[in-house]
Amino acid sequence: MRSVLITGASRGIGAETARRFAAAGYAVAVNYNRSEEEAQALVRMLREQGCSAIAVRADVSSPGQVCRMVDIVLDNFCQLDTLVCNAGIAKQKLLGDMTEEEWHEIFAVMWTECFTAAGRCSLTSSTERRGGSLRSPRYGGSPAPPARRPIPPPRRL
Repeated sequence: MRSVLITGASRGIGAETARRFAAAGYAVAVNYNRSEEEAQALVRMLREQGCSAIAVRADVSSPGQVCRMVDIVLDNFCQLDTLVCNAGIAKQKLLGDMTEEEWHEIFAVMWTECFTAAGRCSLTSSTERRGGSLRSPRYGGSPAPPARRPIPPPRRL
């Protein structure tokens, strides 16, 4: 059975992603940080539908917690085929009004999870030489990260 770990999966887009992977026959690991009740309810629903599912608490801005989360998934499912980096936070501020601490918090949640989890997965499965996949909704479905997209010419205001 194929397996998936979805960060920020206790509600919203993450929960719907979990339901869709479960419907496709995947074992599903639901990551949450603060929304334990919602995560456990989702896992119960997935199990009632015959899906193998677990909930794993981890703050994805902490590399140590991300490594522990991946290890828990591997201990439960013996493999991890797909990683969906969905967790995120938003600050309702203009960039110029944001403190450096707020910027680092956003960056840690939005990108540390992908880097650490993908690295941990590749270390644990490098001997198997199996192809897995990493998904992040942050690019809005575009094929390349923002840094590789062509930059439009500046406009006069």
